[in-house]
Amino acid sequence: PKTPKPQNPKTPVQWNTNRLNLMEKARTKYDHQMKLIIIGESSVGKTCILLRFADDQFPTNHIPTIGKPSLLSQISNLFPSGIDYRTKFINVDGSTAKIQVWDTAGQERFRNVTQTFYKGSHGIILVYDCTNEESFKNVAYWMTQIDTHATKGVSKMLIANKCDMDTRVVT
Repeated sequence: PKTPKPQNPKTPVQWNTNRLNLMEKARTKYDHQMKLIIIGESSVGKTCILLRFADDQFPTNHIPTIGKPSLLSQISNLFPSGIDYRTKFINVDGSTAKIQVWDTAGQERFRNVTQTFYKGSHGIILVYDCTNEESFKNVAYWMTQIDTHATKGVSKMLIANKCDMDTRVVT
């Protein structure tokens, strides 16, 4: 008999495919490994930046990191809600670098959880939204968090996101 086509996008069939892709990535050999985290206020576009970098996707509508089931949370309960993760392999001058990018939720209630991800990071990407002046004003708060919780001398990058929007208020 024919197997019915799955109706739910989170069916075991899709899960097995995702799991195989994750296992395949785990076996990929690499010469260097880097851990990056993306931080900033809620809704500044951190996850969209991650998806564009890691999966070459550009979602125009997106749900917040908190509340969406990440692949990691489906695999194990080791990763708290409010954290997402992607891996990308990049070849540079004949060497393979494994880039782990951790996407944190910007909601205040998750800030204690995300502080643990600062340690051991090689780089921190701080994102603010050009259409939200408050997110820009809070860059100082996030820089204090980096100074308090990250390894001394960690590389930092500040990204102004949504610069293409007509409603830009930060220039």
